[in-house]
Amino acid sequence: MEGYLSRFRKQWATWILAPAILVLGLYGEESMLQLKMMYESFGLAWRLMDDFQDWQKDFQTSQISAVYYYLPENLQQEWKECNKSEDNTEISQFIEKESIRFKILKRIMNELKNSIRLANELGFEGMANEFEFMTHFRGISQTSSWMTSSNP
Repeated sequence: MEGYLSRFRKQWATWILAPAILVLGLYGEESMLQLKMMYESFGLAWRLMDDFQDWQKDFQTSQISAVYYYLPENLQQEWKECNKSEDNTEISQFIEKESIRFKILKRIMNELKNSIRLANELGFEGMANEFEFMTHFRGISQTSSWMTSSNP
């Protein structure tokens, strides 16, 4: 999973280049690193949400996504070998049984909270508010209450 997300961080780096250069000039190197980390956390949350929402389509096209990395080897192999006519019932059952939805949503919430914290530290109140708003999307907002319970 971390290797997969690392690849996305590298892709994301291009998008944040201009804001990072601006922050570097205005506030110094430490603030630039915070800005980069803020955008990365937001980007990872977005990538994970997209992957989870599209996992069935990704399965049908054998496209590797975040959900794939939560599967055991036998189901990862099934994912890689899938053709459009194959059934994903076994993978769906595994996702439900092993609380994969919760695990991915928990990671999304953690990344968004990190983005909020970093935006506030940089004085980017508007960005922090936007990231906070995202934590209230259906599915994500439920995770924050789950994180304080005894769920896996």
